Amino acid sequence: MEEIGEGIFPLSLGYSAITGVGSEQLVAQLIPATIIGYLMHDFTQPFWGKAALFKAFAGVDAISIVLDTKDTEEIINIIKAIAPTFGGISLEDISASRCFEIEQHLIDDCQIPIFHDDQHGTAIVVLAAVFNSLKLLQKSLAEVSITRKLLAAGAAKVTVVDKFGIINE
Repeated sequence: MEEIGEGIFPLSLGYSAITGVGSEQLVAQLIPATIIGYLMHDFTQPFWGKAALFKAFAGVDAISIVLDTKDTEEIINIIKAIAPTFGGISLEDISASRCFEIEQHLIDDCQIPIFHDDQHGTAIVVLAAVFNSLKLLQKSLAEVSITRKLLAAGAAKVTVVDKFGIINE
């Protein structure tokens, strides 16, 4: 079994090569981020890691812009005002249901791609997992049935499925 935090140092070396920040500093930031999913508020750019991933995997230069507001209309107006400067916008960590309203307004009003990481990013990861599983099983999508296991937010209830799909009773 992998120890908690194992793999953090190699990850920090990769980020260090991309960002130019020392790996020692990154280890201190990555351990809390990886273990508890929280980036410290005193870190100047909490989403630098996302920008590093855009660069490493897509060759896209990205910068992190942190908005100190939770007001939906203000977020929309700020992003619309700066959108012409960028080739695309990636929204990150905006709470539901505001995130859907913000995303839709920006898609409607901006002439650049709008990517909502918590929605589109999750879908991409799930789809990649499905495709990679099919590859390992040497099957096509048409040859398998996919069911889903749903957890109600904050509840211990699990939706039950059988060979025909979700049981509605």
